Amino acid sequence: MSSNRNEPVKKQPSGAASLGAIDRPVPAGVNAAGFGSDVVADALRATDIPYIALNPGASYRGFHDSLVNYLGNERPQMLLCLHEESAVAIAHGYAKVTGTAMAAAVHSNVGLMHATMAIFNAWCDRMPMVIFGATGPVDTVHRRPWIDWIHTARDQGALVRGYTKWDDQPASPIAAREAVLRANWIANTAPRGPTWSNLVAHGGGFAPRGWVPVVAAVTTVFFSMVGPEIMPRSATKQTRLRPKRCCSRSMSVPSTMLTEG
Repeated sequence: MSSNRNEPVKKQPSGAASLGAIDRPVPAGVNAAGFGSDVVADALRATDIPYIALNPGASYRGFHDSLVNYLGNERPQMLLCLHEESAVAIAHGYAKVTGTAMAAAVHSNVGLMHATMAIFNAWCDRMPMVIFGATGPVDTVHRRPWIDWIHTARDQGALVRGYTKWDDQPASPIAAREAVLRANWIANTAPRGPTWSNLVAHGGGFAPRGWVPVVAAVTTVFFSMVGPEIMPRSATKQTRLRPKRCCSRSMSVPSTMLTEG
């Protein structure tokens, strides 16, 4: 067995550009979309989310492959994590600093259960994030013995529905594309919070005919904030208002819930 112990140590490249080159795969010819997961990856790129934190898992292996070999691990770039709770926590911190959503991906039902505490923290903090998960084949004919059965759930979103703004389980590439755009839109719209999109293994197949890459996510983000020109007038009116009891997480109280007194 040969040893290179006596050979000179190669100097490692430094700098962000060199690191980016290391983290990206070697191009292998024409890179054309050919799988349903490529459609999902393209939709995620259209949201302009720069990073996706993930702990790799076989349930979303197609999506992971598209992030690497179709997008080239760029826009978004993957942040490899050792635990799903860490991945979601990183997305939480990114939202705290930038005010916009970051993506995270967790592995099937077991990864989602690992991530629940971090998702709940983001929900309490009203921080936006776009979380991806996956389930095994919904069609039982396509499930492998044992492993696919214990990683498949009929309603996986029920685990986090109480503390996410929106969840979906799209069953086709086109439906998944809409789900990605909608998840990002809803997450960034006040009151903000995490969204959950559950991909289905073996549900996408090849990209449908007539599919074209998403050029831009045409969505409007609404903020329940009052402009500076309205603030003085609003403050004057609120001194004459007596609020009723309000049991809601909403950021603003509708005028119908206020009475003059």
